[in-house]
Amino acid sequence: MWACLALLTLFSPLASIEAAGSRATAVLGFVLIAYGLWGLWRPSLPEAHKHVWLIGGCVGALSGLVAAATGVFVIPLVPYVQSFRLAKEAFIQGLGISFMIATVALTVRLGTANTDELVANIPGCTTALIVAFLGLWIGGRLRSRMDPIQFQRALFGVFAVLGLLMVSGSF
Repeated sequence: MWACLALLTLFSPLASIEAAGSRATAVLGFVLIAYGLWGLWRPSLPEAHKHVWLIGGCVGALSGLVAAATGVFVIPLVPYVQSFRLAKEAFIQGLGISFMIATVALTVRLGTANTDELVANIPGCTTALIVAFLGLWIGGRLRSRMDPIQFQRALFGVFAVLGLLMVSGSF
């Protein structure tokens, strides 16, 4: 899964987020809608232990394609990892490794595609990083004060609404 995730993020044949006219905003909106609805619906997936190599490779490849096109790698990776019904710490570690691999691959892809703009993008990237950490901190504070189910519903609802706004604004 991780090898396919890295390879398809790096070498995706699809239009990627750095390409002009790639419709990345609309695709990202649809991914967020799908992830938000998935989280609100909370379907139970069958365990994938029998065909882990085949399914894992397909999930990694699809996640890599989505990551290259949108910069987001949660679909279908997160639901697949959830299907293993891992203990909390193992689940967090698995997602952490997955996100690290996808982030590094996406960084390499975007860094090699836009070397001319790399320095010009540093202020925007720094701002985005600060806002991301602020969001993580706020989310952690809210998560510790809210019922876990309420927090999940609110989070997935925000994803779905944000996706709808992105899709409606891109057409």
